[in-house]
Amino acid sequence: MNACPETIRCFVAFDLLPEAKRYLLQIIENNQRFHPEAKWISEHQLHITIRFFASLTPSQVNRVVRILEDCHRGYHPFDLKLGSLGVFSSWKRARVLWIGIDPAAAQHIKNIVLHFENQCAQNDLRNEEERDFSPHITLARWRTPLPVCPESLIPSEPLETSIQEINLYRSLLTPGGAVYDQLAGFSLTQI
Repeated sequence: MNACPETIRCFVAFDLLPEAKRYLLQIIENNQRFHPEAKWISEHQLHITIRFFASLTPSQVNRVVRILEDCHRGYHPFDLKLGSLGVFSSWKRARVLWIGIDPAAAQHIKNIVLHFENQCAQNDLRNEEERDFSPHITLARWRTPLPVCPESLIPSEPLETSIQEINLYRSLLTPGGAVYDQLAGFSLTQI
């Protein structure tokens, strides 16, 4: 009987600049005392996920790296504005608290994701996610869905920032939560 090859849990994400992470950490700090039951995101977990892969073989990971090597030169740095807070799935049954991205930048990210997904499909890396892609940054998660009153959240003034790189991370599950190791990183090409 053949042993299964080692599989790797990983994701592709846009990294955030330090000022964006400081801004998000301030929002987290302002809100976590009102929702202590939530699991709040740490600084190293703040990013915009493009695609999650639950289980890839090492050769499939190499295919993802080659796709990013080919694609990143066509992806240019872009500006975005962070601002409004929201939840998945609803305010009556919140599981995830997130911060939104302005509509123009969100559409730009969706276009990049569509291009990346097409490249993945051509390389036999199918997306098993059934939900439509919605650009956001996760700030907190609740183990059990619960009602959250939007007025109970302390908003912040919008922040204008930019995206400069796209990276591939391995996600290792530990008793203390997920730990991320960068497998490949790419600066977005300047125009």
